[in-house]
Amino acid sequence: MGNYSLDNPAAGTVWITGAGSGIGAALARRFAQEGFPVALSARTEAPIAALAAEINAAGGQARAFALDVLDRAAVFDTVRRIADWQGGIAVLCNNAGLNNPHRHWDDIEFAEWDAVIATNLSGAINVIAATLPIMRACGGGVMIHTASLAGRHHMPAAGVPYGASKHALVDLSASLNAAEGKNGIRSTALCPGEVATPLLLKRPGFDPGLMQWMIQPEDVAELALTVARMNPAVAIHEIVFAPLQRDSKRKESPMSHPVKGVDHLFLLTADLDGSADRWRRLGFTLSPRGTHSPEKGTANYTIIFEHDYFELLGIIADTQANLHQREMIARDGDGLRAIACRIDDAHMARRLLAALGIGAEPVAEFSRPLPLPDGGTGTAAFAVTHFAGQDTPAGFMFMCQHKTPDMVWRPELQTHANTARGLAGIVAVSDDPEQAAGRYARLFAAGQVTPADGGWLVATGADSAPILCLSPAAAAARWSAAALAATPRSAFAAMRVAVRDLSAARAAVAAGGIATHDLPGGFWVAPADTSGVILEFVAS
Repeated sequence: MGNYSLDNPAAGTVWITGAGSGIGAALARRFAQEGFPVALSARTEAPIAALAAEINAAGGQARAFALDVLDRAAVFDTVRRIADWQGGIAVLCNNAGLNNPHRHWDDIEFAEWDAVIATNLSGAINVIAATLPIMRACGGGVMIHTASLAGRHHMPAAGVPYGASKHALVDLSASLNAAEGKNGIRSTALCPGEVATPLLLKRPGFDPGLMQWMIQPEDVAELALTVARMNPAVAIHEIVFAPLQRDSKRKESPMSHPVKGVDHLFLLTADLDGSADRWRRLGFTLSPRGTHSPEKGTANYTIIFEHDYFELLGIIADTQANLHQREMIARDGDGLRAIACRIDDAHMARRLLAALGIGAEPVAEFSRPLPLPDGGTGTAAFAVTHFAGQDTPAGFMFMCQHKTPDMVWRPELQTHANTARGLAGIVAVSDDPEQAAGRYARLFAAGQVTPADGGWLVATGADSAPILCLSPAAAAARWSAAALAATPRSAFAAMRVAVRDLSAARAAVAAGGIATHDLPGGFWVAPADTSGVILEFVAS
């Protein structure tokens, strides 16, 4: 094993324990961005496997190693496998940690206390002891330990066992500098105040809305990278940092959950212009056709309402970027594929959702030319982040930040012959509709589940379409088995549109030569006339 220089990303592996979420995941992404191979470990394999796949897809190098740091034999075995992977370990991010809700002398739960001490102290010792021989053989290395401000100052909210374990970790780090500096090994204890991670949510009575005012995991990762690249003759024993103190009486109210409702829906179709014609015959006003980038190879029409809208999306050129969409169409046909959720800031939304234990993909920012009704051209700009697949029960869901809302919500597009005024609901079909409703509900700040219409209704926010979850039997009874069979099972089965005048809506649809079917409080149109979705019209 060689002598490593951290100025060279190829110098050696960065091993991150507790890499499945929060600080650990941020550390992995940041070091990988700088070209370092990253070894990810956590007790649960799925999150680190997904993170490794994300890093590798972005051109980095990552491997996942399922590991319980309390299993000493497994720790030593894993260290050897990590070292064999790239020829050594240059940086250890000793990050695995635990806390629990019972934190004070008057509510002792000894099993929980034992688990905190074991993970935060014994686990850390196991990791250090296993890594030391590797770093000695390499001629040096850096150990960075995720301690806490509670490891420097008593913090009642952090809890007795957590504070004690982090105090011990700070001392362990100091002992490494005293004993291993001669071997070129440096050790730093990072002692942050409140960091916006899922661990913070275990604090009794904590308001998740405060997350946006905390230290972010990315801040800790940036600091760790700086420590790793410090002059090897300098040991930074510890770094204490905390969120800026703010006026508790500030007027702005922190946002506990970033997703405010349903922004828009999109229907994926193989015949964009044919689909547009059908929706015009349903009495809707459509925007001029908009074309996305050559890389995307897609185009769209929008149907705009006051608070939300609906999008027809079609393939106009085969590209690598739309391969998945083409495969869906080939496999299942046209259908209502996605819900785009309403957010203010995509980057902040991703951070807050991560702190709430909800996965979201990296933010993508893009713009596209927008043809205007007067013949001119504008530019619509967006930032989007997708919910992780494991957090969505069915269909495709993402979040959309509008940077140029005035370019989308144009007044001349909001008047429709069928008197439509907005989205009134989305219907998802599930073998377990109650469970599916619960999973949808956690994706929205206003998410609440109530029984309704033979299924379970998810509130999504003010001026926002709810999601109705039905069993296949209830859905077939609501419309017909044939209509349900004409919708892709992997998509949303139906959408509801609120109209000001139900009679005018029925007349507009009839004028387009399209058959209607009665429904309590409205009527519906079959998927053959809508490009794969059951369309309900309801009075509102």
